This record gives sequence, structure tokens and C-alpha cells, in this order.
Amino acid sequence: MKLHPLVAAAIGLAVFAPGLASAATFVKFGNRATFNSAAGPAKTENFDSVTTDTDLSSAYDGGDFSLSFSRAFGPYGSAMIDAPPFGAGGSINGTSFVSASVYNFGGGYSSLLFSFDKAITAFGANFSSGSAGNLQILVDGELVTGAVANAGDFFGFTSDTAFPRVELRARAGSGYTYHLDNLTYSNTAVPEPASWAMMIGGFALIGTVLRRRRAHIAFA
Repeated sequence: MKLHPLVAAAIGLAVFAPGLASAATFVKFGNRATFNSAAGPAKTENFDSVTTDTDLSSAYDGGDFSLSFSRAFGPYGSAMIDAPPFGAGGSINGTSFVSASVYNFGGGYSSLLFSFDKAITAFGANFSSGSAGNLQILVDGELVTGAVANAGDFFGFTSDTAFPRVELRARAGSGYTYHLDNLTYSNTAVPEPASWAMMIGGFALIGTVLRRRRAHIAFA
């Protein structure tokens, strides 16, 4: 059966619209309860079962994700999974946590990278220590924020575009030591608004063409 050209175009639009690239829209949260409500069903990693003093120069396998430290700035910077009493100053709730020192000087930088097996749509954690404004959070190279909370406060965000990687690095010209715990993430599907609009438009176009074809057959 030969498809009407408009029907063929509409079907193509509806099928391929979700794959069209568009800039992600991030919604930021400073409250965990509000974030959890927006993120939908989520998982939390508190790192309590991880062996203390685990060096993150080699990737740590967290099941759904891997966590690694990248050092592109000479010998500077480090990351590990620490625990009280040695790391009591960085502990969020008296248990194990991620501790990292990141630098960004002279065109080189070190960073902590979360790589998820399945693209996610929400990412959040409790942060402590460091200087507010010095830590950048990037999603596939796109800046989400350059300011995170201190003293164990929560920071998280959702995105209308699923993403597989989250990178934490210092802003240019600075160094930053921080601690992270209670990592929460969700891979609940969040359709892109533009994709929904194109799909709906495509199906509407199909319906219009088919209605016109039926009308033509009825009155011919």
C-alpha cells in the first residue's frame, strides 16, 4: 500500500521526534523532600557498605553506576570513600561518604565522574565542606550549577532530558574540597516537551489526512 506523502512524513516525525537534540532544562532543589517528590521512584546510595579508604582513582562499581576520579591537572587532586573518625569533619550522618579534592587551574582540571548504566533524569546528594560557589556540576558538559550547599545541606536537580553522566569539578581558577553522601538518582522517563509536541502534531496530521481520504471515498 502506498502511503500518502503527508502521512509518511507525519509517521516519520512521530517516530524520530524523541531523538531530536535539544538543550536540557534543569530544575534545581535545595530540599530533599521536594526533590524526591519531583524525581519519582528513586534509589539512594549511602556508601555505608563500601570499604573505608577506597581510592577512586580506579572506578568504584556502585551497581547502577560507576564512580571515578579523573586527574588531568598533574598530581593534584584526589578522591576516596572515607568514614569517621578520621573523616569526621566531612561526615553527613556519622557514616561513610565520598570525599574529593578537585582543582581547575591553567587549563587543566580534576573531577569526580558518575557514569550511570542507564540514563537518569534526577540527581541529588547531601554536600558539606568547601566554599559555596566553587563546585560546578555538569551534565555531559552542560553546566547545571556553580554553587552547591554546605554543612550537609541537600542539592539536587531534575532534567527533562535523560543523561548518563554527572561531573563534579571546581570552577576555573579555584580548588575545592567537598564531601558527598546519600546520593539519590532516578531514571524515571521524563519526555521532552518539544518531543511531545512534535509527536502530537504528527499524529494529528495523520488523522487529518485519513479523514480527508475517507471523505473522498464516501462522496466520489
